[in-house]
Amino acid sequence: MKVGLTGSYLSGHDKAMGIFRKMGVPVFDADMFLTYIINRSDDHKRMIRHNLPNNFFIADTIDLHCFKKNNDFDRLLDLVEFDILKAYEKFRIENINSYYTIFKYSYIFERGLNESMSKVIYCHKERDIRKRYMSLLFPDFIDTDKILKDEFDQDVKLKLSDLVIGDKKSIQHSVHDQIIFMDSYLKKYTLSCTHA
Repeated sequence: MKVGLTGSYLSGHDKAMGIFRKMGVPVFDADMFLTYIINRSDDHKRMIRHNLPNNFFIADTIDLHCFKKNNDFDRLLDLVEFDILKAYEKFRIENINSYYTIFKYSYIFERGLNESMSKVIYCHKERDIRKRYMSLLFPDFIDTDKILKDEFDQDVKLKLSDLVIGDKKSIQHSVHDQIIFMDSYLKKYTLSCTHA
C-alpha cells in the first residue's frame, strides 16, 4: 500500500518521517531524492539546463531561490518527477513484504499525487507558528510572507488528507503517539484490503 506523507514548510513532516523510520516503516524521501537529482545527476542537470533558463544555476548547482514564480518550479518538477516516481516504485518493490511504504514529498497535493496514494498523511502546523520558526531560523535570508502567500492552501490540504498530524483534534497527543496510532490503523487497513 502506498501512503503519502506531506506537509507545508516547517510543518513537521521530516520529524514524522524519522519516527516512522524508527518504527521500521520503509520511507522513501522524495524531497531528498529531488535535491540529489537536480544537483548531483549530470543527466538531469543537462536536461534542466536545456529546458530552463541558465539563471537558475549558480556555478553548477540549481539555486532554488531563483524560482520567483510557482510555475517556474512546476516546470522543474515536470522535468524530474517521472524519475522520482520511478525510483519510488523500485523502492516499493524492494519493500514488497512491508504492510505499506511511505512516499514523503512536500508537493503531493500541489502535483495531484494524492490521487495515486492509498492514504495521505498531512503534517499540519498553523501558519503563525511556522512564520515564527522561519524568522528565528532564517532572520535575514527568507521572505516568510512570500513563502506563506505562495503556499497551497492549508485548509484544502486538511480536507484532502486521510490522516492529519498536528490538527486541533489530535494536538493533545504527542506526534509520536499519533504516529503509533496511524501505523496500527494503516496495518489494519492494509490487511482489510488484502482480505476483501
